[in-house]
Amino acid sequence: MAPVSPSALWAHVWLAEELGYYKEENLDVEIVSNLSGGAVENALMLGDLDFGGVNQSRLIPFRADKGEDVIKIFAPESKFVFRVMVAADSPVQTARDLVGKTIGINEAGGDEDNLAVMLNSEGIKRDQYKTLAVGGRATAGVALQSDRVDAYMGSYVDQDAIVRSGVQVREIEIGDTKEFYNSGIAASTETLETRRDLAVRYGRAIAKAMIWEHENPEATIDILAEAVPEQVQDRAGTLALLKASNAINRPLFDARLRTDPAVWQTMITGLTEAGVIDQALSPDSIVTNDLLDDIWNFDVAAVTAAARGNDRS
Repeated sequence: MAPVSPSALWAHVWLAEELGYYKEENLDVEIVSNLSGGAVENALMLGDLDFGGVNQSRLIPFRADKGEDVIKIFAPESKFVFRVMVAADSPVQTARDLVGKTIGINEAGGDEDNLAVMLNSEGIKRDQYKTLAVGGRATAGVALQSDRVDAYMGSYVDQDAIVRSGVQVREIEIGDTKEFYNSGIAASTETLETRRDLAVRYGRAIAKAMIWEHENPEATIDILAEAVPEQVQDRAGTLALLKASNAINRPLFDARLRTDPAVWQTMITGLTEAGVIDQALSPDSIVTNDLLDDIWNFDVAAVTAAARGNDRS
């Protein structure tokens, strides 16, 4: 299993090991956390990985490029994390004010595509603004403060780091993009068809760990610090990020990770209209809800009680 990023925002991957949930499901899991963008999708397709965390901004273009169903998300993990922000005293007030402006991004590629979809929802096309790769987190705050960029598109992780660095920012409301989905656990279509039970058991172990993330974030960070201390060098900051993630993703968690195909279709259409992909795709070529009933077929109340009581036995 390779998470999207080796961070506390994917704590459930490690929690499932530390709390014995992989063992309960008779799984022997190796966590690989050094794969870069694109490598996960290819490794899943080639069978080098059984499961991997993927972002929609990479998965949808990957599916369009391959021309056939090769990978699907079967356990969605998070809602759309990106937002456009400006310095608190910026004259930019609405999305339309971004026309003709320079917008900072972390890096070229997927970030540009996410921004294109966001602004396309407001009728703003790619040739109506400029982008500049300035890095993420605190460095993005420097770019805003120095007027290198008029706005910055990043995640809530970036926003938190910018504010913590002393730069106050405002979020610009953009369409209905907060309803979009971001990342999830994926497998090859071959795995989902021929080893469905394996995917269900893996998903169930992750679902149990996600309960701990939401019901006891403090214990989650403590367990993560014991397992992978390099991910929790700043406990207070890491805990704050996990709580922010929980707040955004709670509706998806409460829906037991079930996503709306209509929202996926809106995202796909946005990518098509923004010129990121050149063909229409159906949501069922990207994601499936078919395993979720079996994944959540365990004593949810008992795991919730254990998490709330920090019972690791």
